[in-house]
Amino acid sequence: MTAASEILSNPRQSTGGTPRFPGLRFLIAIILLTYGVVAGFIFLKGWSLNNWIIAGRTRAFLDVADGLMKWNFTGLEVKAFWGVSIATALVEQLTGMSSANALLGICLFCGVASIFLVYQLFGWQVAALTTFISGSWVKHVLLGGTEPLFVFLILLGVWLLRAERIVACAVVAALACTVRPVGITFAAALVANLLYSRRNTEAVRCCLAMGAIGLAYMALLYAATGDPLSNVHGYRGDWSGELPIGIPVFAIFRHAPSLPMGAWIKDLGFVLLTFLCLSQTRNRLLTESLGLSGRVEAWFVILFAAFHLSYNSPYGLSEYPRFIVPLMPWLAASLNKSFPMGKVSLLLAAGVLTTYNAFTLG
Repeated sequence: MTAASEILSNPRQSTGGTPRFPGLRFLIAIILLTYGVVAGFIFLKGWSLNNWIIAGRTRAFLDVADGLMKWNFTGLEVKAFWGVSIATALVEQLTGMSSANALLGICLFCGVASIFLVYQLFGWQVAALTTFISGSWVKHVLLGGTEPLFVFLILLGVWLLRAERIVACAVVAALACTVRPVGITFAAALVANLLYSRRNTEAVRCCLAMGAIGLAYMALLYAATGDPLSNVHGYRGDWSGELPIGIPVFAIFRHAPSLPMGAWIKDLGFVLLTFLCLSQTRNRLLTESLGLSGRVEAWFVILFAAFHLSYNSPYGLSEYPRFIVPLMPWLAASLNKSFPMGKVSLLLAAGVLTTYNAFTLG
């Protein structure tokens, strides 16, 4: 039997005799365990649709989606960026679903698709950790929010970047900015590193593509609300001053005494994990010869983490585990590098954290 025919007869084997998709079955089991247990607790609680909307804090997104469908924004509080709402309205229009079901469908699809993108980009161990390491991630995949779509777009952008599809990556980065404004950190890292690599023509094309999407988004806001920067103005109420950033670390810990001890410990854990990731990212930049994708990812991690460690808001620490969700693949990669875990350890960790996340849901 030739090597080619052997691969065809057993597609899980590569030419080297190793599985073509190593750890994939285990990853699927972790996904089913994590989402299945939490979904089971939601079912046992007997939540109504209103309970689900309140727990997921998705009312604002659903109101904007309904406003887009009816083109009526009277009395609407414009704060959250509209990317998720636009996607919800599109799915609602195409499928006839209710806005709530459309949003849930988007979050479930993007949540699962994101884990498989992490599998492609980082391997099965990191993908398994990413699945359950953050309770905020699991919560918003199952209850709705901006995180699943935003994370999916960032990871899709990284996948496109590694495939050298630079302009497509820029388009996805711009779309991510309509979901969460901090997507600008990925866009800035992309353009800056293109210029650093003297790929000026590609940098200009990326800027034009991202600028076109940005202008289209602001035109939509202007047509709907009369203010192309209404999202930015809406967020100012969350800041503790005139600017969204303050002194790094101090800006988020200044409100720590008001938090319960359990929440404080969890939040501190994610802050420490962020610093571990930043340390490893810095070492990679200084000691390794990184290509374009490696440099863009490294600077995205640095810029994104720096912003949230400096976020000048009373919610800077209490919401830190949610804010940092888009860095989960890189945080998980750092954790796996420092403390490698086998399948048994991952399964036990998934069971413990998933049970904790289920009991503390909502």
